[in-house]
Amino acid sequence: MESDVLKYGWLIVLTLGQIILFFVKNLGGKDNPSKYGERIKGVEVKVEEIEKDFETFKKENREDHQKFLDKLNKKKRD
Repeated sequence: MESDVLKYGWLIVLTLGQIILFFVKNLGGKDNPSKYGERIKGVEVKVEEIEKDFETFKKENREDHQKFLDKLNKKKRD
């Protein structure tokens, strides 16, 4: 009978230990804002790069569009 108590006692202790470990890991991740801050900073950098690329794209297309309109207007005059 004592061996059954010890067997189930250790099982209870191990189960409670796992539950406590689970909660500590989950709550610890939420209390650490530096991970999220680094992720947000990485996203901000990528957004800035995309905005720069988009501005360059718009400028190049505006120039090409103006060239096209100039050619079109020149043909109309001729």
